[in-house]
Amino acid sequence: MLFSSAAPGAAWPAWWTRRWRAARPRGICISAIALETLSAAAAALTAHGLAAQVTQIAVSRTRPAGRLHLAMANNPVFLVTGNCE
Repeated sequence: MLFSSAAPGAAWPAWWTRRWRAARPRGICISAIALETLSAAAAALTAHGLAAQVTQIAVSRTRPAGRLHLAMANNPVFLVTGNCE
């Protein structure tokens, strides 16, 4: 499995392609925090013959509120995976 974190934009799919060809992995996992990156990752996987599967991870931090602790949500993180069959 190849793990990657990428910035949105037109240049990153070329980077992904070079990394993919060099590694020849059985699958890939790309992390994304922007919706544009999520879209580009899914498109890149599809263009390379892989089915994209998207998982959203939610993370929260607590902050005190009197005797209680409130969970304050952070931005979601998306994991886009594609496996070679």
